Amino acid sequence: YEEEAIMEICREAFGGNYRTWTLEQQQWFNNLMVDIGFGENYEDSLPGEDNMTYEQAEAFAFETLKKMYGEDLHPEDRTIYKLERSFGDGWGFELMPLDVEHGNYRIYFDDDDPAGTVDYLR
Repeated sequence: YEEEAIMEICREAFGGNYRTWTLEQQQWFNNLMVDIGFGENYEDSLPGEDNMTYEQAEAFAFETLKKMYGEDLHPEDRTIYKLERSFGDGWGFELMPLDVEHGNYRIYFDDDDPAGTVDYLR
């Protein structure tokens, strides 16, 4: 129950669920959970100097999704989609529709070869 109580406090503070938080908020939460004994390993969920910046990764993801699914897709529009994001072994972005009129889109890629490692699901 303690872990869920901490998660609920963070949801209220950061808004939404874990993947909608900024990468910095995700990193802070991961470190907190290890610090208080609910996690075992510190995981780096922030890009380093050798990685794409968040802005570059998001731009690549949105551009690639538009090429795949058409220019009528508006991944940047938060009145249509909730954006979930992650960084770890690679980048992950998911567009969760706010209503049933729109689809759900996911894209994952490694930033050392974004175009060559794209995996997307609809």
